[in-house]
Amino acid sequence: MKLPQLAIGSPDAGRFGERFIVAGNGPTMVDLDRAQFNIEDTIIRVNSFFFEPEYFIGRRVDILQIGGDRWIFPFFAKTLGKVLAAGLYDVRHWSCHQPDVAQGARCQVGRNEVALCYKDSHTRDYVVGRCLHYGRLPTTGVYALLNAHALGAKYITIAGMDFYAADRRYMYELGPRNERLLHGSAKIGYNGNFHDQRLDLDIVRYLADKQELTLYRTNSATSALEFLDLAPDHHNVSHPPCVKPVKITDFESRVGVYPIALMQILRRMRELQIQYLRRK
Repeated sequence: MKLPQLAIGSPDAGRFGERFIVAGNGPTMVDLDRAQFNIEDTIIRVNSFFFEPEYFIGRRVDILQIGGDRWIFPFFAKTLGKVLAAGLYDVRHWSCHQPDVAQGARCQVGRNEVALCYKDSHTRDYVVGRCLHYGRLPTTGVYALLNAHALGAKYITIAGMDFYAADRRYMYELGPRNERLLHGSAKIGYNGNFHDQRLDLDIVRYLADKQELTLYRTNSATSALEFLDLAPDHHNVSHPPCVKPVKITDFESRVGVYPIALMQILRRMRELQIQYLRRK
């Protein structure tokens, strides 16, 4: 496990306002109570959000939080490029905690980068300590919460972060190529090689206890977040999900002459090599 080396204090603090929506890709996104959203809040989406079948919280994405398998990233980036070229979303910035993935994003995503930082040294020490305790890293959605905190959030509404507790992993159906990339136990529940629900929830509770920050959950949020207050009703006209003119349902099959099937073979060979070296 290699812990990301994140700076303390974001150079973008205060730039995005004080109210954030952090939306994961869990199945409860489908059942959101949109009256609990102020659609003018800063919106952070996570990873492959663009596979959603409808616009659950609109087209605007102020920050795309990226993380995950570096082997998959080129295919993710090409698929995202197709999404943006089609005008399906307005993605304004991106952020990432993995140096190798971030380097790829600078080349392939291009839009403005927001450096992921800890707000203060106490937060850094807590998160690093819990990571070392569990021997795992936070999921990308939890890094999105840490990002919002460092950017100066005073209120964060959490949506679609189900901590893999449901009987399906995402709010969207997996396309064939996407499904093949999730092998073994990772298809349902946490990928225990890298993440741990206890770690994620420890960090959420830590942020919820911060005096300068209020975390809310939506009505449809997973029971794992029952320790958070419900987001207030903004008494807005409800924002029903809008139909997408084009639906992207799977990763692109190749990047240049590099097919995704070859990537899967090479990645599996690397996994077997690591397992062999660990046994020696």
